[in-house]
Amino acid sequence: MPSDKTKAAAFQDFMESFGLPAYAATAVDDDAKMPYITYTWAEGAWGDGATAVQADIWYRTESEAEPNAKVAELSKRLGLGGVCLPCEAGVLWVRRGSPFAQAVEDADNSVKRRYINIELEFETLW
Repeated sequence: MPSDKTKAAAFQDFMESFGLPAYAATAVDDDAKMPYITYTWAEGAWGDGATAVQADIWYRTESEAEPNAKVAELSKRLGLGGVCLPCEAGVLWVRRGSPFAQAVEDADNSVKRRYINIELEFETLW
């Protein structure tokens, strides 16, 4: 069932559904406190095929367990076939990219970042 949400708004809502604040990579609040998620947005047209975007999960912790658990939560939600988010005149199909997730080193050892590859596909319902 289509929604009045734009494709970008549907993706923002999806990223916020993991219990952490989510920001477009170009719009992180100056006072944002970890943990949070950032993501890139790439607008695709209906029927264009897969469009690659990235998300980063940021934690300030000495443990690898928390960021790894959040990656596992995202992976589980996407499953093998992805999820479809209603928007505009169709759905935004969100799937795992490859490689799905990787740890990124930071100069501050207490910052744990996971770089996530995501594929988006914009599908019409008619």
